[in-house]
Amino acid sequence: MKKLLLIFVVMLSLVLVATGCSNSADTEAKKEYNYYTAKETKKAIENGDDIILLDIQVKEEWDAHHIKGAIPTHAYPVKTDEEKAKLDAALPQLEGEKPIIVICPGGAGGATRTIDYLQTKGISADRLFILENGQSKWPYDELLEDKETAEETIEFVDTSYIVDVDWLKENLGREDILILDARGADAYAKGHIPGSIAVMWQNFADMSGAPGENLNWGTVLEPKALSEKLSEFGISKEKEIVVYTSTNGGWGEDGRIVWMLNRAGFDNVKMLDGGFEYWKANKYEVSKDIIEPTAVAVEVTALDNSTNIETGEFASKIGKVVIIDVREKDEYEGAQKFGEVRGGHLPGAINITFNKFLNEDGTLKTAQEIKAILDENGIEKDDEIITYCTAGIRSAHMQVVLSMMGYENAKNYDASFHAWAGSADLELQK
Repeated sequence: MKKLLLIFVVMLSLVLVATGCSNSADTEAKKEYNYYTAKETKKAIENGDDIILLDIQVKEEWDAHHIKGAIPTHAYPVKTDEEKAKLDAALPQLEGEKPIIVICPGGAGGATRTIDYLQTKGISADRLFILENGQSKWPYDELLEDKETAEETIEFVDTSYIVDVDWLKENLGREDILILDARGADAYAKGHIPGSIAVMWQNFADMSGAPGENLNWGTVLEPKALSEKLSEFGISKEKEIVVYTSTNGGWGEDGRIVWMLNRAGFDNVKMLDGGFEYWKANKYEVSKDIIEPTAVAVEVTALDNSTNIETGEFASKIGKVVIIDVREKDEYEGAQKFGEVRGGHLPGAINITFNKFLNEDGTLKTAQEIKAILDENGIEKDDEIITYCTAGIRSAHMQVVLSMMGYENAKNYDASFHAWAGSADLELQK
């Protein structure tokens, strides 16, 4: 009997020790993570503290409720490579020294996995915090935003960059309007909007040499040469200029020409929403009459560089700016389809194709839809953003749309991938 009692006491002691060790281990594990209470987070927001709110809720939960100003990733539960890639997309927004508060549904496993993963990306544990009890227990409704509220407030900040086909139809024939068909002479000859003249972005770019060898290949001409070309095509600052292309299947040539003319000091230049196909879909008149340009005197004294960035400056900003590669996915992953010297993408670049901002009919998506795309990629209005493509054409279109959205610090890398890939000392990723 004494032996049985001794065995029982020993076993009970072992259980207590094991339990104690387990609780201790759990406590130690929990101590590895830092927490912000809801009250502390509210105070930090209201005081304007420099904090980053990183929300990992799935899209449906984000749409239903999220804290204003949070970066959406939709990465929950942060287990698969695909979910972790959503955190990768937000990494440029996490640069610096600001505290990062991770918001997940319950403040538990998803948040801890996020913090563990972010540490593997070089973010110090001292900057990483979990919102205690997560979004589900957040008590301050006045700091929440839902989908309905967002949809009521999000509109294009600047609509001066675009007109619709109805407006152009009503204004055809006006002497103060110049219509540019940016599809090129062959497409123009098969049918075009009445009164338009045929141009191509190449008419106004440095096309000397070969891509990747001439590192300025495809970039906007210098002021003197550009003045001569604009004069030749009769593109005057006195006119209201409307540019159109084939928005489906095109390269955003309309946006490129608008971007270029803005840099040259033209302030009354617009894209035609939906382009030539949408014009035809509305059964508006199509002409085959060839309109020859009427030459005028145009002088461009300087190019505005506020919406452009050169290769050297760009290289110095890697890791400090949001980079959007607007090419197709296969190009982003390394396909060399247009004579690129090397394949891949710039370090840290996010892949958002320029036509993702377009509807199937070629018209521009709503501001709400475009903002959702930008939000999903962790892009905010005060970010410094650089867009690029193969030769600065598609990326110019995106830069114009970002300007319409109020993202005022967005620039197009005119020399783009041809120049970067042609510079052997500049890094590429695949």
